[in-house]
Amino acid sequence: MNKTVVASVVFPANTAFVDDFFESLCRQTYKEFDVFIINDGFENFDAVVERYYSLNITVYKYSNTPSKIRQKLLELLNRSKYQNIVFSDSDDYLADNRVEESVKYLSKYPIVFNDLTSFYEDKILNKKIWSSRFNKNKVITRQFLIDKNVLGLGNSGIRKEVLKEINLDEDLLAVDWAIFYNLIDNLEAFFIDKTQTFYRQHDSNTIGFDKMSLQRIQTAINVKKRHYIFIKRKDLYNKLRLLEELNPVDEIEKKIKINQKDRNQNHFWWEETKLLEK
Repeated sequence: MNKTVVASVVFPANTAFVDDFFESLCRQTYKEFDVFIINDGFENFDAVVERYYSLNITVYKYSNTPSKIRQKLLELLNRSKYQNIVFSDSDDYLADNRVEESVKYLSKYPIVFNDLTSFYEDKILNKKIWSSRFNKNKVITRQFLIDKNVLGLGNSGIRKEVLKEINLDEDLLAVDWAIFYNLIDNLEAFFIDKTQTFYRQHDSNTIGFDKMSLQRIQTAINVKKRHYIFIKRKDLYNKLRLLEELNPVDEIEKKIKINQKDRNQNHFWWEETKLLEK
C-alpha cells in the first residue's frame, strides 16, 4: 500500500468520461499512489478496472444521495492507513503533475487545492481560471469560504489527519463546500498554481463557468440559503434573504447587463451573489 491515494466516485452519468479520468491517472509523473473508488451504480465497472490494471484500484459499492455517498467516502478514507488523499471527480481529468504537486505541498500544508481549466468536449473554454486571483496570496482560511468556495472534491488534497466526522444533510446541493467548510476549521489551505484539473462542462454539472445569467444567480441564492442553514449561520442566511428582497428580477437583469462588461468573469464557486450588493 502506498502512502497516497486518489479518491473518487463513479456513477452511470459519467460512463462516457471515465476513460479520460483513468488515462490521466496512468500519465501521472508521480507513480506511488493507489486509487480508491466508490461505485454508485456504474454497471460493468470491473471491465474498467481490468483495462487499467497498472493502477492499484480498490472499489467499494455504495448507492445513496450525492451528499451521503461523499460522507461515506470520507468515513472509509478516515479508517484507512493513507497519509495523503487527492480528491478527483471522475468526469474530469488530471494534469500529469497533479498528484506530484499535491503530495509536494501537502508536506507543508494540511489542505491544498489547484486551479481549473474548463472545457467542453474537445474545446478549451477557460485556461487556469483562478490563477490571476491568487497571484499575491495563495493561502486561505475558513473566513475566505464564508460566501464562496474554491475547495472541491475535484481539485483538492488533504492530509488524512484533517478528516473528522461530518454528518451531511441529504438535500445539500453544495456538498463540497459543506465538507471543506467543516474540515478547514482553524487550518490553512494552499493554492497550487503549478498544476490544474481539467474541469468538464456538461449538463449534469451542478456548477460551471457559464456567463452570468438570472438562472445562475437564482441557483446560487438557493444553494447558499441551504448551505447557511447547514452551517448554522442564521446571520448570513438573513443577509442573503434581505439582498434577495431588495433585488427583484428586473433589477438583477439590469445588474447582469452591466456586469457582462466586467472583464473579470473568473468567479469562485457561488460568488455570483455579490452582484446583488452592487
